[in-house]
Amino acid sequence: MWIHDLVIERVEYDEGTIDEAGQPTPGTPTTTTTVGLVQPRTQRGGGEVDDYRSAGTEVADHIIFMPVDTDLRTSDAILFDDGRYNVVGIRRFRYGALAHLEVEANLVTSVPTTAAVGS
Repeated sequence: MWIHDLVIERVEYDEGTIDEAGQPTPGTPTTTTTVGLVQPRTQRGGGEVDDYRSAGTEVADHIIFMPVDTDLRTSDAILFDDGRYNVVGIRRFRYGALAHLEVEANLVTSVPTTAAVGS
């Protein structure tokens, strides 16, 4: 089941150092490698289409399966291939044949963003 190599990126904030906007300053991002399975959600036929009654809720466009003991927070990002995924929600399933996390995530970027020369 765990066929993809993933990287979890975490940024800790220094509560003791405040920037000019009054917010804690971010520290250096740390990364951890893990494994999982990244799957896009279908928008037709799969029963995962946005329900009109869920207005106002954040709906994820991908689901990522990971080992249940993975240290993951909703403030983390998951990197896979050229994609960066923001975590929307985490569900832990500790029963059945394979205990796992089901992580709801949104694909933020699929290509590294770089400034073009001369622009």
